[in-house]
Amino acid sequence: MDRNSPLPGHGSKSERFCFFRQIDECYLLVALTVSHSVVIGLCLVRFFLRMEKRQQWWDDWIILLAALADLFYMLTMWVKLMHRA
Repeated sequence: MDRNSPLPGHGSKSERFCFFRQIDECYLLVALTVSHSVVIGLCLVRFFLRMEKRQQWWDDWIILLAALADLFYMLTMWVKLMHRA
């Protein structure tokens, strides 16, 4: 960015694009985190409700495995972001 400009995005065209691209990535990461958190939470609620009723079957274990894999993906996504910054 131009050091003389008081606001981000007032430099060259490529600098403005890069600044807005970073904002879009931030919104995307927040949206992904919120949506994945909701899905993981719903999967865990379903799993524990069915465990409480003693109605578990193989599909419940698959859903739990998928929720854990999604949690791992979400954590690695944020770790990668923190190391990139």
